[in-house]
Parts: sequence; C-alpha cells; structure tokens
Amino acid sequence: MVDAKVDAQGKVYDFDVIEGPRDAQTRLRIENNLLGSVFKPATVFGVPVPGHAMMTYTAVSAIG
Repeated sequence: MVDAKVDAQGKVYDFDVIEGPRDAQTRLRIENNLLGSVFKPATVFGVPVPGHAMMTYTAVSAIG
C-alpha cells in the first residue's frame, strides 16, 4: 500500500510505502510509475488543494 502526496495540480511529489516490500528496486518501480502520473486534485469549495492518494499495487507473474 502506498500513500502518494499530490499537489494542487494533481502531480505526485512524494510517496511513502505503508505496507509491502520496501527494497530499493520496488521503491524505484513505484517512483517511476507515480512521478509520471497525474491525478484529479482534491478540492475545497471548488479550489484545487494538495492531498493524498492511497493505492495498492499487486504483481502478477505468468509462466507460459
């Protein structure tokens, strides 16, 4: 589980791994995925504000 910090423009500027692997390779893969993502920002009275996005990543392995 990852807690991503999102700015008022919807861009991720930092994240914390809350649950799951915390090794350098996994963190780099999450970082590459999140830092290129844009979310709809939170709003207060219609004005965009910084917020958080909580998400879960899963891995799927296929042998074939």
